[in-house]
Parts: sequence; C-alpha cells; structure tokens
Amino acid sequence: MPVPDLAAYEELFLDDFEAAAEEIERTEAIPERLLRRTAGVGAYGLTVPEEMGGSGLGLVEYLPYLQTAAMGPGAGRMLVHVSNGIWRPVAQFGSETQRALVPKMVTGDAVVAFALTERAGGTGRDLHSRAERAGSGWRVTGEKHLITFADRADYFVLVAATDDRHAQDSLTAFLVPRDTAGFDIDVSQHTMGIHGTGHAFLRYDGMEVPDDHRLGEVGQGLEVALSFLDYSRVSLSACMVGLARRALREAATFSKRRVTFGRAIAEAPAAQGHPARTSTHHA
Repeated sequence: MPVPDLAAYEELFLDDFEAAAEEIERTEAIPERLLRRTAGVGAYGLTVPEEMGGSGLGLVEYLPYLQTAAMGPGAGRMLVHVSNGIWRPVAQFGSETQRALVPKMVTGDAVVAFALTERAGGTGRDLHSRAERAGSGWRVTGEKHLITFADRADYFVLVAATDDRHAQDSLTAFLVPRDTAGFDIDVSQHTMGIHGTGHAFLRYDGMEVPDDHRLGEVGQGLEVALSFLDYSRVSLSACMVGLARRALREAATFSKRRVTFGRAIAEAPAAQGHPARTSTHHA
C-alpha cells in the first residue's frame, strides 16, 4: 500500500468525523460510511509491513497521521491507534492461519480487539481469568472489562493465567473468535468520552477453546500482551499531542472571536503570551 496522503487524513478526521460527532455520540457507534472511509485512506495499516498489505511506516513516520486523527473526535483516533497496534501480536506470535488475518485487518474486513484488563485482577500477572487444559484444548473461565471495539470485533486477543504461580511465564494468550460458544460479550459499558468505540464486559465460564486458537506458546502471554502495550504507550502519548494541538487551535480561534474593551483578546499581550509559550513547549 502506498504512503497515504496526510491531507486526506485531515479531511477525514477533522471534517467528516467532526460532522458525525453528534451522530456517533447519540448512537454509540461509528457509521459504516466512516469505517469504509477510514479503510480507504489506509488508516488501519499504516504500520503494517508492506508484504502483509500495509504501508510499512516506521513509528516516527506514523506519528503525524495519528496526531492528525487525534485532533478530531475520539472515535477516529481510537480506530487508528488500536488497528496499528493489534496486528503486532497476531503477526509476531500467530500461526500461519492466524497471520492470514492481518491483510484482512488492513482492509477492515477483520477486526481484532485486545482483551487483557479485568475489574478484579488488573492487567498483569494477577489476572483472575484461568485457562485449564481440557483434553486437546482448553477451558477458559473469567471476565474482562473496558474492551475497546468489542461491539464489532471478529476476534479477541485474550490473555489468561495457565497456572497459579503469578510468574512472568504464568500467562497464555488465545485468539478467540467472537462466535465461540459460551463467550458473553456485553456492550453495555459506556464511557464519558470516546463515544462509538464499543467498550464491553467479556464473560466466559468453562468456555472451550481449541489449542490451535492459542497465540504463541504456553506461558508466553505476557510477551504477547507487551507486543501491543509497548507500542500503545508511545501511540497514546502521540494522541495526547494531537489533542493538545487541537486545544491550542481552539484557544487561538476563540481569542480572535472574543471581544473585550473594544478589541479581540488575541490582541492583548497577556492573552498572546500563554499560547506562545504553549506552542514553544510543544515545538
């Protein structure tokens, strides 16, 4: 996929997503037309290697696109942030069959969600979800919450403990299809912001998962999770830069519109100083 046009991102996330913001908040869903547009500008595969259908951008090359998306409504930046991270555990640890999902993720024909966080056990070695051997497969019991895009995900990278040692190698990851029997996906979990991103509770009690759904080796679950989380820390930081840029833009626009004592406050030295210092800090 060729390197995308940054101007197309500005049009999509700062114009089209902005125009649909009220609709997204009202329906708690991203309109299909915007999901197709996002795929069309290559946003799902910016960092995916070219041989897997993506643009193959390095992290530094990728960040301007993410920052631009982050200047618009939260749903847009979450699409870009998650999709450019979640392919990594699938590509790095997946079987040949699992890796075949990555090109479909680039086109938006497959959606994968990251399922780690629990209400009771956090996100690390203290996970309460358990996976026990059952014949040639596994029985998985537990819960997750705040799972982004669970409303539309086809697969979930789900991490559970496979022993009780709470050690670095006590976790194992699975790529669980949405239609797995006993997999309860409760999309009633709403957030104050980032509307349309489908956060959900996941529940499963003795859910049977074949061993070929395992992602990586037994005991490699923490490493699988970190392949997404290490990217996520940088990616989310870049999102905050995009949000700050938008805030600065809104402040500058307001300062030209707000009139006191017969002139716009943008003309007042005190009002000019703070945005100038902020711009310098972000430079």
